[in-house]
Amino acid sequence: MKKIRFISNPNSGVSFDPYLENTIGLSFDRNHYLVDYKLTEGVGHCKVLAKEAVDLGYDLVVAVGGDGTINEIASSLAHSKTALGIIPRGSGNGLSNHLKIPKNTLKALEVIKKGKIKEIDTARINEDRFVNISGWGFEASIAHKFDEYKDRGFWRYLKLVLKSFKESSSFTYLANGKEEKAWQITIANGSQYGNNVKIAPQADLADGFLEFLVLDKPNFIQAIKLAYAMYLGKPLPKARKVSIQNINLVLEKVAGHIDGEILKDQGPAYKIEIDPQSLRVIVP
Repeated sequence: MKKIRFISNPNSGVSFDPYLENTIGLSFDRNHYLVDYKLTEGVGHCKVLAKEAVDLGYDLVVAVGGDGTINEIASSLAHSKTALGIIPRGSGNGLSNHLKIPKNTLKALEVIKKGKIKEIDTARINEDRFVNISGWGFEASIAHKFDEYKDRGFWRYLKLVLKSFKESSSFTYLANGKEEKAWQITIANGSQYGNNVKIAPQADLADGFLEFLVLDKPNFIQAIKLAYAMYLGKPLPKARKVSIQNINLVLEKVAGHIDGEILKDQGPAYKIEIDPQSLRVIVP
């Protein structure tokens, strides 16, 4: 009998579905599946529930939420036999879009039942793990501001980006001891932020490398070109990019994010490294 735990974040990016537990119950034959459904009660609770499932020998833990929910659950599943499933319920759904997980709940449940296991890389920033995208500077300041909104979605995010662009500025950082300036630094394991807006269109979740992208602040015309390239899924013009397995960054008081969630202050020094083939995921 296959054991599956669903972990749902009621505060994720889109409206909470009060009928989801019933839908799940009707989708799985109790003669072949043992299924339970848990609601999170706050930040960090996903990790606790997922770790409990690993310890109890569950075959699969399904994240019902966005990239932040997936991040917490993946942190507990890494290097275990328990696989990750996804029902996308975030405002952007960057990782699930990259993995081609359907947004439709019934179709996502079919993937959970009939999909295949794919082993993907995760990455670490000091003591924190991420699966999709992390970064500092402009994109992180947006994530910090967006975190304060209860009413989310693509258009709310776009308005925030446009409003924040003008007041944003560059910063100084050290990468492996070399001083540089940047407006935005992105560490990409997956290809996109969400809503099919791609920052690293050639990123591969299972190649053992991260994409390290640095952007200088563009002028208005350049910003439009950047946005258009991201929308089309093309490599970014004027972005300095290199594939890395690890890098050491030193930044002073620069906002950071990890899979769209606020990166807690860990001091100015960050060690970033890939953790190859460390997470099992159900994909179509």
